[in-house]
Amino acid sequence: MQDKIANRYAIKRLIGQGGMADVYLAYDEIMGRDVAIKVLRTKLANDQQTLVRFIREASAARKLSHPNVVEIYDVGESGDLHYIVMEYINGMTLKELISRTGPVPAAQAVEIMKKLTSAVIEAHSRNIIHRDIKPQNVLVSKTGDLKIADFGIALAADSITLTRNNAVMGSSHYLAPESAAGLIPDFRVDIYSLGIVFFELLTGSVPFTGPNPAAIALKHMQDPLPRISPYNKTVSHAVENVVIKAAAKNPAERYQSAAELLEAIEHCMDPDKQDVPLLELETKSLQLPTKNDGYITEMDLTPTNQKPLSHVDIVHHQFPLKLVIASSLIAILACGVAGYLLISTGITPIDGWFGWHQVPETEGLHTMEAIDKLNHAGIPADMIEVQEVANDQYDPGLATSTSVPAGSYIKEGNSLVLKVSKGPTFLVGDYSGQYLDDVKQLFANEGVNVQVEVLEQGNANINPGVILSQSGLEPGQRIDPDSQQTIHFVVSTYPTMTIDESYIGMDVEQAKEDLNQKGMAVNTKEIYGSDTVVDIDPPVGTLYTQEGSDSVITLYY
Repeated sequence: MQDKIANRYAIKRLIGQGGMADVYLAYDEIMGRDVAIKVLRTKLANDQQTLVRFIREASAARKLSHPNVVEIYDVGESGDLHYIVMEYINGMTLKELISRTGPVPAAQAVEIMKKLTSAVIEAHSRNIIHRDIKPQNVLVSKTGDLKIADFGIALAADSITLTRNNAVMGSSHYLAPESAAGLIPDFRVDIYSLGIVFFELLTGSVPFTGPNPAAIALKHMQDPLPRISPYNKTVSHAVENVVIKAAAKNPAERYQSAAELLEAIEHCMDPDKQDVPLLELETKSLQLPTKNDGYITEMDLTPTNQKPLSHVDIVHHQFPLKLVIASSLIAILACGVAGYLLISTGITPIDGWFGWHQVPETEGLHTMEAIDKLNHAGIPADMIEVQEVANDQYDPGLATSTSVPAGSYIKEGNSLVLKVSKGPTFLVGDYSGQYLDDVKQLFANEGVNVQVEVLEQGNANINPGVILSQSGLEPGQRIDPDSQQTIHFVVSTYPTMTIDESYIGMDVEQAKEDLNQKGMAVNTKEIYGSDTVVDIDPPVGTLYTQEGSDSVITLYY
């Protein structure tokens, strides 16, 4: 990757990767601000269809101006690079927030959904469908602002295609059933995705999981939406009804616009609506069309020239039972054989059987990629604890290790700690000879949680405030910036002493030498013609501080 794009954007580091592009944190040297740059991968830039889609995406996204949408600053190309420059949000994704906190209180979830739905209303008003709404694409700043990001597949509504090489362009966990069925979607796919996001906010998990995107897509079409109450008993029927209607299998049973959804969200917490019955929808499942041979060996999600999905379409689609029956028989036989081997021979646990799961390699993956990989390995979210650690090898947000090593097995019900880099450790320097205030400012700028303890020591030869020595944290030591540490400094200050009466009668040269050794500047003045000190200024008993060369003690003899 170039160090600078368009002779303007200085690349700092890679912060994200998507299906089409890589995202970098960069510094805009003209505007003087950090930005996020989405760079189309070189091999995709050579694909004319992909390039056109990339440019269309940027053109569509630049139309949007909303406080809850990531702003697009610039679109261009530099050499063989095609890029989009976007607003940089310093924070985390909504997915990461949910992973850390678990279910969000209903009132807070409602406020989040108001903002997200408001942003979608603005997009729809400009004929733009996002098509990939999910918590991973919602950025939460450190001040609590929410912004929908990454219009990775968002095209104007008259776009020709949404899929490429039979792969779903979007996350299967939030994919509307009609998109999975290969039917031409409309704005209501975003409403479905918002409903699933609302579900995840309230429960802390997605409603449907599976070993691969195809399995999850089938569940979106066929399985009823799980009840929220087993996950979160505090959620009222009024709030849950909004989720049920937004995530209806049949688009005709959903809210027919994002504005209608927003109105429902705004009133679902009204006191007079808390005792309503739970909503029951007519359509229970959306069936996938069969292929000519009656089997589906691969999810075929290529869009057709069909009209948008209607209730009539849903009723007449049937799913081939042969595939279900055959798959079930294979699973039963496999389970029986594996169970026999495990019990009778005592060999190493077989992954997935009897609650044992092999921990996959997650090192270097983004947090949510690592969690998804663990989930797909059969390790559910409630077994995973994300722990941030300082790490010099990996950028923030990348997994560093797991408490159970990759390749080992973990039993269901046990906890697995996924350690994620929160950034590099802090290298302690040698601060001797530096000003204390400068070192304190260094700690503040680096965000290091270091408590400074100071012992002052008078020194006439060194400016006040200079560090003479340090202890507690040694030069070259690496520390976790967030872990509280204590460093001790001996710092120079002006010498201070009490003028002692013992100097009266002392040989004048001896008295001068003694005071000099204590850091005091001394003048002598002959008045009495004696070799001994007769008087002293300041007088005996004075607490005297040597403040620079202009301040002196005068000995009279």
